[in-house]
Amino acid sequence: MRKIEYKFISVVPSYSNRKTIENTVKRELMMSDFSKLYDSHDEEGYWYAKCDSVNVDDVNEKNEILVSVSFIARPFFIVDSDAKQDLWDAMWYPDKYEQKLTFEVNYRKSIHIWNGYDKAISPIITFSGSSGSIKYLEQDFPLAEGRNEFFDFQLLKGVNELQLIGNGTFSFRLLGEVMM
Repeated sequence: MRKIEYKFISVVPSYSNRKTIENTVKRELMMSDFSKLYDSHDEEGYWYAKCDSVNVDDVNEKNEILVSVSFIARPFFIVDSDAKQDLWDAMWYPDKYEQKLTFEVNYRKSIHIWNGYDKAISPIITFSGSSGSIKYLEQDFPLAEGRNEFFDFQLLKGVNELQLIGNGTFSFRLLGEVMM
């Protein structure tokens, strides 16, 4: 696990208001389970994290409240590739790439999908059409109309060759993990 820490300071003249801030921060953050943690410093994705501790110092002489929040997070940063492709110049990864992720298929089509992330990923596949399936690594994955997720269907790091079978539109959404 990785530790992520934030420190905040606020000037609040009233002691009771400072105490309300302390209680609200602790209640809102400490009760949550693991969820997406967004940081304005890392805009192209999120951390999967849980609040580990909230420490509050009340500096009465200065009417200040100092809040230190610590999160425990998975070691990899989650990048939402297809949703962030418009931010091409705003993000930087050594293996950055753009690729087609939506395919119109009439009967059968061979495609290649590049996984440039640090680990194998399970794509989210949206299918609209009839009798859709994907053949990958000698295994068949039948698709229902709409959203499909298979935890045993993982695109390996690098180039992956897939056979799209059926009539309709196959769209892939890739959520990957990178070490930062």
